[in-house]
Amino acid sequence: TPDEEGKHVTREQTIIQRNREARRKCIEIYGYKCAACGKVMTDMYGELGKDFIEVHHRSPIHLFDDTHVVDPEKDLIPLCPNCHAMIHKLKDPGDVELLKSIIQESLGSIE
Repeated sequence: TPDEEGKHVTREQTIIQRNREARRKCIEIYGYKCAACGKVMTDMYGELGKDFIEVHHRSPIHLFDDTHVVDPEKDLIPLCPNCHAMIHKLKDPGDVELLKSIIQESLGSIE
């Protein structure tokens, strides 16, 4: 039927490797606070959210032909899962300032 889910399919795919040490250094520099909305996952999830954050590449990593050196301070930024998903919807997924302004504008309309 059209609503069925769950079929197991095997597929081959190419992935782009991330550098765990660069991620660690980014978090060491910026902490676990989202650079866009300012949330820390413990604000919403308590202990479950402790030490959880996603790390975003300011320049999309898929645009590089091969390996390149990452500067954790300049090239990476911590984002919560929601902000990380939303920044990838922007025309320029490196524009954290635009995402911040969208959040501020949205919060202003709620108040």
